[in-house]
Amino acid sequence: MVSKFISFVESNNIAIKESNTLLAVSGGLDSVVLAHLFSLMQLNFGLAHCNFNLRGKESDEDEKFVKKLADVLNVEFYTVSFNTTEVAKKKGVSIQMAARELRYGWFKKIRKEFNYDLVATAHHKGDIVETVLFNLAKGCGLEGLHGIRPVMGDIIRPLLFAERYEIELFANEHKIRWKEDSSNQSVKYSRNKIRHQVVPVLEEINPKAQEAIYNTSKRIEEAEAFLKFAVKNASSTIIKKESTHTFIDKKALMNTSGNAYLLFELLKPYNFVYGQIKSIINSFSEIAGKLFYSSTHILNIDRTELIVSPISKEKHKLLLEDKEGQYVIGKFGVATKTYPASNYSIKNNASILGLDKDKLRFPLEIRGWQKGDIFYPLGMNGKKKLSDFMIDAKIPVNLKDQIRIVVSEGEIVGILNYRLDRRFKIDEKTKTVFEITCK
Repeated sequence: MVSKFISFVESNNIAIKESNTLLAVSGGLDSVVLAHLFSLMQLNFGLAHCNFNLRGKESDEDEKFVKKLADVLNVEFYTVSFNTTEVAKKKGVSIQMAARELRYGWFKKIRKEFNYDLVATAHHKGDIVETVLFNLAKGCGLEGLHGIRPVMGDIIRPLLFAERYEIELFANEHKIRWKEDSSNQSVKYSRNKIRHQVVPVLEEINPKAQEAIYNTSKRIEEAEAFLKFAVKNASSTIIKKESTHTFIDKKALMNTSGNAYLLFELLKPYNFVYGQIKSIINSFSEIAGKLFYSSTHILNIDRTELIVSPISKEKHKLLLEDKEGQYVIGKFGVATKTYPASNYSIKNNASILGLDKDKLRFPLEIRGWQKGDIFYPLGMNGKKKLSDFMIDAKIPVNLKDQIRIVVSEGEIVGILNYRLDRRFKIDEKTKTVFEITCK
C-alpha cells in the first residue's frame, strides 16, 4: 500500500514531500488511513474536520475521534461546526451540495490562514466509479466521464489509486481504528444508492465492473485531452478576437467535422451550455440578428460570423473639458487636442472627429446611444435616427451597446469611430479645430 501510494504521488506530480498539507478527515476509514500514510512517510500535515451536525451525537463523537487522532499523530487539529440543514434550506440546494460548498470554502480559509500549501481529500478508486455513474445518469459531457482528477489546483487526492478493500486491508494490518458513518448505509442519498444498489447489479454482469469503469474513465480522459488539442488547432482558423468581442466564422465552422462539439467548446468559456448549440446552428439559415444569451454573454448570429460579447452592465459617461487631455471610458481611450484651423488637415479616419470648436458648448459629454437619438450624418441629407443609422451601417446587435456618441448641450456632435454630425464640421469660417481621437 505504501509503495503504491508513493508511486501514485510521484507519477501524478503531487508535491506532498516538500509541502505542508491540510488533510480533510471525517473520521471514516479512507481519511483516517490517509492520515496514517502521511504520518508513516513523516510528511508535514494537519487535520481538518467539519461537523455538519446532521447525525446528532454521532457527529460530535466523530469530531472528538479526529481530535484524538491528531493528538496521537502529534499534528495540528482544526474543526468547524455548520448548521448544514439551515444553509441548504436557505440556498435551496441539497444537503450534500450545501455540505460540499461549506467544507471546501472552509478548507480554503484554513489553508490560507495557517499557511498550508495543499488540501488533501481521501477519495479512492470507488469514488471515481460512483462519480462517473452519477454524472452519466444526470447527463454530462466528457468532463463528467473522466471522474475525479488527482490534482485540481491546490486540492489533491492521493488515494485515487486504491480500492476500498485495499484501504480496509491496510487499516486492519496496522490495527488502525476508524468511525463508521451510519448515513453511508442510507440509500436516500444518490451516491449511496449507486454504491449499494447499482454497482452490485453491474458486478453481477461483470465481477470486475468497477475496474472496467475506472479504466474507461482514464481512456475518456485521454480522449478529452486529444480533443482539446484538436479544438485549439481548429479554432486558430475559425475564431478571432477584438477587444472584448469574439468572432466565429460561420462557413469555416460548418465545414469542420464535429462542428456542434467544436462550437460548444468555443462557447464554453462564455458560459453557453450544450443545450443551446443545436438551436444556434439551426438559426444559421434564418435572418441575421438572432440573439442567444448566457449568464454573462450575448451571441449574435450575424451574416457571416457569430459575434460573442459580454453583457454590458455599466452605462459609462465622460465629460470632456475645453482643454487637451487623455481620457478612458469603458473600453475606449479618448484623446483631445486643439489646433489652429489654418494648420489643420482634415483626416479621412473614422476614429478621429475634427470639430469646429466655436460651434461646441463645453463640457462635451460622451455616452452610450439612447432610444430616440437623432443626428445629421455628414455626407447625407436631412436627419436620421441613430438606430436607423446603425442598421444601415450593419452594426451587429450586440455591438450596439459599445457605440459611444459625443454630445454638446444635448446635440449629437458625432459617433466615435463612425460618423461626424455635419452641423459641427470644419468649414471655411472655422478658426479653431477641437479634435477627438478614439483609441
